[in-house]
Amino acid sequence: MDERTEVIIEKLKKAKREQLKLTWLRFKTNKAALFSLYVLAILIIIAILAPYITPEDPYAFDLRRALEPPSLASPFGRDEMGRDILSRVILGSRYSIGVAFLSVLIGGSVGLVFGLISGYYGEWVDHIIQRITDALLSFPMLLLAIALVSVLGVGLANVAVSVGISTIPVYIRLTRGLVLQVKSEDYVIAARVIGKKSGYIIFRHILPNVISPVIVQSTYYMGLTILIASGLGFLGLGVQPPTPEWGTMIGSGRTYLFSSPHVVVFPGLFILITALCFNLVGDGFRDALDPRVRVLVKKVKI
Repeated sequence: MDERTEVIIEKLKKAKREQLKLTWLRFKTNKAALFSLYVLAILIIIAILAPYITPEDPYAFDLRRALEPPSLASPFGRDEMGRDILSRVILGSRYSIGVAFLSVLIGGSVGLVFGLISGYYGEWVDHIIQRITDALLSFPMLLLAIALVSVLGVGLANVAVSVGISTIPVYIRLTRGLVLQVKSEDYVIAARVIGKKSGYIIFRHILPNVISPVIVQSTYYMGLTILIASGLGFLGLGVQPPTPEWGTMIGSGRTYLFSSPHVVVFPGLFILITALCFNLVGDGFRDALDPRVRVLVKKVKI
């Protein structure tokens, strides 16, 4: 590698660092998104450390203390089996957030691959993929997830796979639209003219230019998949008791909604906060990555 090439590579790396720095500065100007990011960081740390920071055994029940209201000893109260709700909410964060991450990973990766293939190759390949996508999009996401769970069966892994599959069509449609825009750019046409292979063009030129909107969409869908997985748990089709998944906790405690509302209020509150924070962070990333957004970053200290 000659000196001229090394200089060019170093300039490209510097430009990339500056772009990342500018993106972070834009994101920081959105106070709601920044605060939500900090909240999500705390929730994720809680989920990772959940087995070590629960004040009590989440599975240990004491019927003598069933439906005990919140107190200093039990800040969130106790459920119908006398189990500590705070401990179960903390451990439940691992299952609820974990299912959401796995679902988005499945849906995003599979949808991205098929979207790239559909948008780049076009013709009959595009036609087949898009007709399958249209068929899947004709079902509401929750209904499709329920149908898939009915086929695969209940359980943590099956819920994650079912919810992930239900999000694939949206990623396919999004990625395909982005690829159709990018593949008409001059640098892609030039790569074709000089004889570069399709795989090289897709991964070297197209993928880096479509990945940002897909990441933003994934941030939105983190909140949505938490709601869908919780909905499946509420219906008894998700993670099964006594595993303390948030939706399952609400489903098992809904009978006591009026007599002991704390049984469902605290798991529901965590579902609301987590989903809302993911949506706000998604808004922040969208604005920060959108080149059309004009932000006065000079007001923020570098």
